[in-house]
Amino acid sequence: MKQVLYRNLVHSSKSELESESVGSMITKAIFDVDACTEGMRKFTTEIFDTGIAMISYAGMLLYYDWRLCV
Repeated sequence: MKQVLYRNLVHSSKSELESESVGSMITKAIFDVDACTEGMRKFTTEIFDTGIAMISYAGMLLYYDWRLCV
């Protein structure tokens, strides 16, 4: 994430950097990091929840009849 922010600053034109305030750039950087973190959290949560559901379902089938699980 740090590299992306640095690359965006380096490749910005001088006029763009002069027209924006420091606070505005910091706010954008914080928002980008927040959005990335939220996306990663949602992805991890979905994978974990789906994995738990699938393991529970397989365990339930194994409990009822092991041939259903194979």
